[in-house]
Amino acid sequence: MKHTILLALGLGLALALPVQAGKRNQAAVPAKPKPTPEKVFKKKDKNSDGFLTKEEFVGKAKDAAKAEARFAKLDTNGDGKVTLEEFKACHKKKNK
Repeated sequence: MKHTILLALGLGLALALPVQAGKRNQAAVPAKPKPTPEKVFKKKDKNSDGFLTKEEFVGKAKDAAKAEARFAKLDTNGDGKVTLEEFKACHKKKNK
């Protein structure tokens, strides 16, 4: 009976140690830095015209309605296009 309990405890510890070690290794990996607003804008500006249209901005968004609402907030002058300046201005407000 004692041998069974000791064996079970030993197996439990042996199985738990690699899991704990894996958690420590994950925490040691540095977080990937967020891309700059300029990089995000450039990636979304598919035709490289210096503006984001609603179609470019929404793209393949998971929640198109939410992306369209965000586009409306970004387009501060209501011309149907978002400039890099409008994009960066909204990003600054968001990070304050």
